[in-house]
Amino acid sequence: MNINTTGFSGRNLRKNISVYTNDAKNPKLSLKIRGRVEKVVTITPEEIRLTGFPDQQLEGKVAIIPEDKYPFKIVNFKARSGRSISFKLTLKKSKGKPYYLLTVKNLRKKKGRYSDTIYLETDSKVRSKIRINIHGDIFEKDQKGEI
Repeated sequence: MNINTTGFSGRNLRKNISVYTNDAKNPKLSLKIRGRVEKVVTITPEEIRLTGFPDQQLEGKVAIIPEDKYPFKIVNFKARSGRSISFKLTLKKSKGKPYYLLTVKNLRKKKGRYSDTIYLETDSKVRSKIRINIHGDIFEKDQKGEI
């Protein structure tokens, strides 16, 4: 049995499971699983929102910080579509510790909403993939320059 711990990083997890058997004395067993999900990475902020007008430079940044107990390197990254964004990943250091800075820029020139996802592949056996959600909301000004 596998339990998806996505979204539980650094928190307690509780799951109840029913097991049905062919044992006449115990046709149904209840299992309770609980424990703390260790944090492997800190992502700040957790997603990027690009909101504004087409003539603005809309940019968002996310810091991807490996926890000391689970160091990793990002070995590849790509966008799901990449049509409305450009992005770059930079390795940085803070207090001697490495972290990654993901910078995302809006490319869309017409009004509308969009979403994309940037997938980061790591060399970690604990968390080999990291997903960063991108949301864009581009507004159009009327002839008076107002929304």
